[in-house]
Amino acid sequence: MSLRTLRPSTLAGVDVTFEVSDHLLTLPEGQATVLAEKLRLFAAGQFRDDVRKLEELGTSRDWLAGTREAADLIEMALVDERSGPVPLVRGDVADAVFQVLRISYVDASARAGAAGLVEALQALSEPGG
Repeated sequence: MSLRTLRPSTLAGVDVTFEVSDHLLTLPEGQATVLAEKLRLFAAGQFRDDVRKLEELGTSRDWLAGTREAADLIEMALVDERSGPVPLVRGDVADAVFQVLRISYVDASARAGAAGLVEALQALSEPGG
């Protein structure tokens, strides 16, 4: 057995954990990467049709203000520049993550992942949440 096989892989997946109202919810690396990329694209003015769809559903464009910061927080977690969960409290960053996940495909059976995060952020966005 060579030393190469004994060393841990540096390509191991890095899950991203979010904290929403004292709940910890984790997205696998791939889902977190896609979420960060989408947030960054929304911040750059892409996906105008999706923004219009959300407006038709009664959602203002205010959430767009948090897209860049949300993307930065997720990317920092992915490259391990910060420790601990990414906090999502009521405000622009949480709204940005919620709206992007809301218009993305989310497997409802994945309660611990994206679906659980959508559910927790929806509860947070409700009055008294």
